[in-house]
Amino acid sequence: EEAAATAQAHAEVQTRSLTVGQQTFRAKQEALTQAESRHRNAARTLATAREALAAQASLEADLERRETQLKESLAGLAAPVEADVSDLSPLEAALRTAQTEEEEVRTALSAAQRDAAAAQGALAVWLERERAYAAAETRYAEGQARAEVLRVQVGELEAATAEAEAGWQAAVTALQAAEAALPGGDADERARFDAARRAEADAEGRLETLSREQAALAGELEALHLSLARREAAHDLAAEEHRAFPAGLGAVSGGPKALRDRLGVVEAELAELGPVNHRAAGEHEAQEARLADLTHQLDDARSAAAELSGVLDGLDTAVRERLVAGTDALNRSFAGYAERLFGAGAQASAELVWDAARPVGLKLALQPPAKQTRTLSLLSVGERTMGALAFLFALMATGDAPGLPLAILDEVDAPLDEANIRRFCSFLSELSGRGTQFVLITHQKATMEVAGALWGVTTQAGVSRVFSIRREAEGAAVGSDVEAATSVA
Repeated sequence: EEAAATAQAHAEVQTRSLTVGQQTFRAKQEALTQAESRHRNAARTLATAREALAAQASLEADLERRETQLKESLAGLAAPVEADVSDLSPLEAALRTAQTEEEEVRTALSAAQRDAAAAQGALAVWLERERAYAAAETRYAEGQARAEVLRVQVGELEAATAEAEAGWQAAVTALQAAEAALPGGDADERARFDAARRAEADAEGRLETLSREQAALAGELEALHLSLARREAAHDLAAEEHRAFPAGLGAVSGGPKALRDRLGVVEAELAELGPVNHRAAGEHEAQEARLADLTHQLDDARSAAAELSGVLDGLDTAVRERLVAGTDALNRSFAGYAERLFGAGAQASAELVWDAARPVGLKLALQPPAKQTRTLSLLSVGERTMGALAFLFALMATGDAPGLPLAILDEVDAPLDEANIRRFCSFLSELSGRGTQFVLITHQKATMEVAGALWGVTTQAGVSRVFSIRREAEGAAVGSDVEAATSVA
């Protein structure tokens, strides 16, 4: 029966495998046929596109040739037009013919461009079909490989079927041999069989009894295992509690009653101690760790503070040295500018004010010629103005360097008298010759005399007018209305 079932299963598997293989083969063959058809269509499309491209190239060459001829014709027509313009009708006819031919050329060129676009589209379709054909070929190759695998599996199934048939034949042969070896009379054999059955029943009874005894012993063994596990757990718990006891605590001996009495005494003593913070040890360790961390941070802060103190001391020294040097230079420049503005005999100084070895301010002193006072508050407004100018220009320059490329002065000469204005103008002329450009807002005529250019606003008949005056290089002043504008005054 097993051999027959195996043979039937093998036949069904073989039939299904052959059916699947045939279906796959037919599908792949049909796909191959379709791919070949698409390939032929694509080849025809490509040939058509190539013909269209060749026709376009020929047409473009023809158009270029005709365009060259037209250009030559137009070039030839130019001379007669210049030579003789009495009769223009032949030229006009030739021109119209050329224009007609040019229009035909443009039409043919447009048609060629459309054909080229169509050819390009056909080429794109052909390329797409070629890619589809390549994909179909790939799928066909995969189907062939799958069919080969199926053929190998069919061969393996045939070999297994042959092996099963050989086993079935061997089983039939063994069965026939066993039937042939059976004795003729079976009474003795039946008696022995009954005795064996009774022995088997006795053995089964003894086996059942032993099984019950084994089950009882297994229950007792399980109870012993459970008791042993509990005792081990209690022992581990006791060992854990013992390890948690403080160091040096000795074991207490005695009976259960003595131990309970001792426990009561200890609990009473513990109750007299009051509430105990069991987390005190952990908190102490945390505080010690925090103390160590803070100590380390304090050491780092002290070292950083010492380093910063050293840096600050160095900075103070450098700043003090540079400040003293700069103040000395400022003092010399201030004295020089004051002498230029006030004349010979003027004195000016700028001194640092110190507090605890640190500069806190700057003290200015100014003494015009023929005066004894050096306090700025006791000077006139004009003298203070001249001193302020000297100090400001001294801040921006050292020694003979001008320092300022551009200076804008807004009516600084208003409080000055005639003599100071002359000194002020001489000072401006000197600095202007050394490279400083001045923009002055003034009402003083003496100041306007040293300016290279003047811009002003005046009114004529109630209307504002803007004018400018620029001085020539020789020094003569020439007036010119560079810019004029009218507006409501």
